[in-house]
Order: sequence, then structure tokens, then C-alpha cells
Amino acid sequence: MKYSLSGSTWVVFLILSFSTHLVEARIDFVNQVKPFLEKKCLACHNPNITKGKVDFSSAESVFGSKKELITPGDAYASEIWLASTSDMPDEGEHLTKEEADLLARWIDQGAKWPEGLVLREASKADKSWWAYQPLAKPEHSKIDSFIDEKLTEANLRRNPPAKKRDLIRRATYDLTGLPPTPEQVEAFVTDQDPKAFEKLIDRLLASPRYGERWGRHWLDVVRFGESNGFERNFMINDLWPFRDYVINSI
Repeated sequence: MKYSLSGSTWVVFLILSFSTHLVEARIDFVNQVKPFLEKKCLACHNPNITKGKVDFSSAESVFGSKKELITPGDAYASEIWLASTSDMPDEGEHLTKEEADLLARWIDQGAKWPEGLVLREASKADKSWWAYQPLAKPEHSKIDSFIDEKLTEANLRRNPPAKKRDLIRRATYDLTGLPPTPEQVEAFVTDQDPKAFEKLIDRLLASPRYGERWGRHWLDVVRFGESNGFERNFMINDLWPFRDYVINSI
């Protein structure tokens, strides 16, 4: 037995098929449009950087703009789509043809923006970024291990330990800016205490000379001076308490 459809039945069938096609083809703003707007547009068009006085972050900023950024139902009258098909942006990644087509279809379908949705610039770091990795115990536990690893890569090795006479000179110059006295050198060289170097460092850190050497860097930052440094260079006689305060603090 053969069945045939009447003319009116065919019309209904075609309408239903076309309607179903429209429903299936409707653009999902959140999943299809939002990702490329956040990735390619928000860097220049956000509440903090409104390049061209344009902010794409929310429905209020887009539809409330004096510019006709989006004309629901008409992509050709929408500046956002016209810009996407031009040389915009000046810098950065352009929309692909597929993305521009999605944007146009979304506008032509009424440009429905989910209530309360705010777009945010996509992070430049994906889940492989070091800060997103779970905590793990490092392979090395001492800083020297990291140094040795890099030296090995460069076919280098550390110098041997300094002799005590060199060690006290280096430490004293570094911390106080002055050489050790001959008596201090001999005392350190002949000191057989395993903590001799530790005691040396403690003595240097407790020295006013240490405060003077490193305090001057902080005084330079605040432009400290005990004279006005201009023409006659008058002395300022009541600034020394602040100078001494910095030295004593360090």
C-alpha cells in the first residue's frame, strides 16, 4: 500500500522542519560567544580600560552605551559586529570568520544576554601554570643543590671553601664596608671553635658600622641630608636624631 501526503500536509511538515532547524541553530551566548569575547575583546574593553569608550563586560555597559554597539535583530547595524569584520583590534588576536559569524547570528537572533552575567578577561595562564599545581616536596632541600645543578649544566663547579683569612675579610667588607683589623684577623684565624664564623657574623651584625653602611641606603631613599644642598648649603642641625634612629634600628 502506498501513502501520499496532501499539499497542506506537506506545508505543515516543512514548517515544522524549518522551526526545528531554527531551534537547533539558536546561538548559546554563554558557551559560543562569551569565550571569544572574553579572550579577544575584554583586554581593551573592560570597566578599567574602556578603549574607544567601549566596555563589553556587561549588558548594562553594552546596551546602555550611547553608541549603537548592538542592535538586537540587526548585526549589520551593530558596531560590535562591524568592528569584528574590520582590522580591529589594532593589537592582539582578531576574531576568526567562524567567530564573527556566530556573533552576527547571535545579534540577528535578538542578542539575548543572560541576566546578571558579567564578562571577565580570560586568564593568560591555563591549568598548567605553576601556581595552579598541587604542592609537592622539592627534589632538593638546600639552596646549594639548586646552585650545583645549574653549575653542572654549564660544566662549572664551585670554588673550594675560602681560607679563614679570606673569609673574615669578605664578611667584614660586605657587612661594614671596612676591612678587619690585623688583630681581628689573627683572632679569627686562631679560633678553633666550630662556630667561629657564626660568632663573627653575629659580632658584625651587632656593630654600629653595619648600621651605618646599610642605613645610608634607606637614608638615600628618603633623600636625607644634613644640609639643604643649595647655593649657600645651610646646615640643618636637628636632623641627626633621625639618622641615628635608622642606624640603631638596623
